[in-house]
Formats: sequence, C-alpha cells, structure tokens
Amino acid sequence: MNGNFFIWVKTTKMTSIKTNMQNCNVKKNITYPLSDAYDWEHFLSFQQKRLVEGMEWIRDKTYGRTFNSLNYRGYFEICPTKKGMSLSIQVNNPRFFEQVYQRIIKMFDLNVNLTYVEDFLSRQYPEIGISKGLRIPGVFSEFEAGLRAICGQQITVSAATKLFNQLVHRFGYMDNDGLVYMPLPIDMINSDLTVLKTVNSKKQTILALARWFMENDPESPDYDINNILSIKGVGPWTLNYIKLRANKDPDIWMGADLGIKKAIKKYDNFDHKNSCPWRSYLSIQLWNLI
Repeated sequence: MNGNFFIWVKTTKMTSIKTNMQNCNVKKNITYPLSDAYDWEHFLSFQQKRLVEGMEWIRDKTYGRTFNSLNYRGYFEICPTKKGMSLSIQVNNPRFFEQVYQRIIKMFDLNVNLTYVEDFLSRQYPEIGISKGLRIPGVFSEFEAGLRAICGQQITVSAATKLFNQLVHRFGYMDNDGLVYMPLPIDMINSDLTVLKTVNSKKQTILALARWFMENDPESPDYDINNILSIKGVGPWTLNYIKLRANKDPDIWMGADLGIKKAIKKYDNFDHKNSCPWRSYLSIQLWNLI
C-alpha cells in the first residue's frame, strides 16, 4: 500500500467521520499462536462466495479487508503459518490499534478452545461426524452483520452478495488505491435507497437498521442488541445472525435457517439442546453438511 492509502475519494462525506480522527498511521505484523485446528480452506471458500469487491480480497491463502468506524479506519491481512495466524494490521489512529487487534481476534474466533468444543460435540452427536477446524466466520461490526443478514433474507447467497456489494459501493467510501470501506449508519439515514435493486420492504428495513444504530450507542450501559427486534423486518433469525457473526456468541442455535432444517432431517430424535453451550458451533457444523 502506498503513502496515499488514507486519502478518500468521496470527500463530501468526510465531515461525518472526522471527529476524533488522526492521520498517523501505525502498522504492525503479529503472529497469533494457535494450537487448535483451523480449516482455512473452509473459511476461504465461505468468504469467496460473499466477498465485497474492493473491501475484501483473497490472494492465495491470504484474506484481507478494510475496516472503519467514526474514530479510525485501516486494513488488515491474515493467513495461516506453522506458528499460528500471521496478521498485518494498519490503523490510522494509534489509540485504537489494540481495540482493532482484539476485534480481529474475535472476528476470526482465535481465542476459542476449539478442540474442547469439537470433543464435546462429538460425544453429543456421534452420528454427525464433527469436522475439525470449523470456526465461526465473523464480520467486523454488528451493523455490517445486520446489513448482510437483511440483504440475505429470502434470496440466494449469490443474490445477497450482489445486493450487499451494491449497498457498500453506493454508500461506502473509496480511497486512491481503490480500497472500499463500509458505509456507517450516518451515511445512509438520509437516503431512500432507490439505487438498490430490491423490494421496497427490504429497503425500509435497511434504513430502519441504520437509524437504530444511530440512536443506540454500543458503548452505552443501556445498550441491548436484542432491542433490534423492534425494527419491522428484523426477526429472531436476523438477531441471531448478528449475535453469531459479529458478537461470536457461542450458544446461538440457527434452527430457523432453511439449510439447517434440511440438514437435521436425516437424524432421528435430533435435539439441538444437547449442544449447549456450544450451539453456534453445532450450527456451523450443520451448515457444512449442506
């Protein structure tokens, strides 16, 4: 990346994110030690079907993406090595480097004792054949997870990815290197989303989601992601998707998902409650069987 990495093309929108922003880049290369398995091929395959052009990229075994908030922006790349996971992170505000680093660890599910989880699920469900190294594929924020979930309601993964790409490219940002950044809620609340090729009800749900995140501060002691159910068009499946992919809640059962419903039909007397407190990982295992 060259020295112009953080010069933005859509300068008219910069007024919305300048607060507390510094332009003093810090870049660090870190190896995160990992003793448990990580099925990286599975992760790359999952991401490949859902990539946002310019915001995410896969080069050989390396996955990379941009990230941003009201206080910082940057990018990272990650790939497996013999010693663990190799991370290269650049942030334009040094005060938030540790926060970003911890967010990435959480995003890639690196701090879970996966061997313990897999052994537990194997004992509870010997008939399934638990695969090794399947971790929860994360996203960078609750807002991103919510947008991806709403875009994906009642359509294929391919159609959902196309719609999400439209949304990011229309309301996000692009720098001089062609890197694309997620829109923030403030970038969307005053739009009618007419440019998006989807039904009006879905557009209204997306707008309501942006307004909800504008009005609810995750740093507030009163913040509760469960209150997102007040939005028309957001139900338990969407809430669980956010908890699974953004918050990495280990005990989310995605039983309302059509794919999981199909997967469990082949097993007699299947009871997802036997996987508590690791129902998220059972959900991932069942998705892998589809």
